[in-house]
Amino acid sequence: MQLVLDRSGSMLDVKSEGRTKAEVLRKSATVLADVAPPEMAIGATTYDEDAQDFLAITLLGDRATGAGRATLRGAITGYAPNASGFTATGDGIERAKLRLEAATGFDNRAMIVLTDGKDTAAKSVAEVADGVIDSAVFAIGLGTAEQIDPGTLTTLAGAPGGYMLMTGLLTSDDQSCSRSTTCRSLPASATRTSSSTLKAGSRRGWRRASPST
Repeated sequence: MQLVLDRSGSMLDVKSEGRTKAEVLRKSATVLADVAPPEMAIGATTYDEDAQDFLAITLLGDRATGAGRATLRGAITGYAPNASGFTATGDGIERAKLRLEAATGFDNRAMIVLTDGKDTAAKSVAEVADGVIDSAVFAIGLGTAEQIDPGTLTTLAGAPGGYMLMTGLLTSDDQSCSRSTTCRSLPASATRTSSSTLKAGSRRGWRRASPST
């Protein structure tokens, strides 16, 4: 799993409940460190008008003692927007795809993109979608449809297994992704798989849950 984190300048905007969008992102991303299964491995890419490698893909391990969880929490704490940065989500997902392709020993790959707004710099999602979005992308928009661009989120989530979520106005703590049942279910949805489908010697991970029957 690769987190793709928007660090453009608008992430410093203060929402009506007094938190910046960056604070909402940190709290939301930290949910993964708390609830993701032990077999999940997570890395992170950040982006403004360019993309940056932020965290190497790391196996989380045990929920209570896993060193990978502490590493992930530390990275999320260290996330910081670029006050003068623009938004090039296409650059972010393009870099994230490269990191996922370089990971070995896993059956499935997915991204979680957390963003607050519309593309304002190249590369946009539209510019790279055909060559990049070929596995599940969970697109989480931090704001309302007017603030974000639902079309871009829909494109991000267009591959089989993808999912789009908008948090809305974020006027109270229980509206943030960190309290959203859907958002909290993403780690399980992205990793659950039947043991009968696993390749010998491979780790289990990054598979979207099949509908229950």
